[in-house]
Order: sequence, then C-alpha cells, then structure tokens
Amino acid sequence: HALDARAIERILALDVSGFRQVCRDHSMSICGTGAIELLMWTMKQLGTTNGHLARYATSGDVTGDRSAVVGYASVVLGDGDTQRVTKETHG
Repeated sequence: HALDARAIERILALDVSGFRQVCRDHSMSICGTGAIELLMWTMKQLGTTNGHLARYATSGDVTGDRSAVVGYASVVLGDGDTQRVTKETHG
C-alpha cells in the first residue's frame, strides 16, 4: 500500500517526472507506465491540475493471500464531471 501510494500521489499531482522517478527508484512493475505518463502530460496540457483516487484495492483484498499482491487503482483526472463526459461522448 505504501509503495503504491507513492506512485498514486504522483499521478494525482500530474507529476510525470516524479512518477517516473518513483517507478524507477523502487523498481515498480506498473503496467502501462508510458500510457500513464502520456495521459498525465496530456491532461496537464489541457489545463487539469490534479486528479482524485476513485478506488484502490489489491488482489489480496479478494483472495485473502497477502504473500504477493497486485495493486489496482482507479484514478479520475480532470474536472471529474462524468455526467458531462458521458453526455458529450454518447450524445
């Protein structure tokens, strides 16, 4: 949890270089780091200043086995207005 929190904090702050550094310093095996960095950079260019954590859990929360876990985070970047996004995307 603590290690994941470091990366999540950098994502929420749209801190691309900080996210990259945390991943490198702690040899984190986050899937899609390049895509995450691109999304953070793009959102920052669009004027977004931060995000919020919608949900965090680990595989251990489901299986009960905490000997080796995978963390999962759902993050919202932008204004968080899902009604507006849904309306604009789906008519």
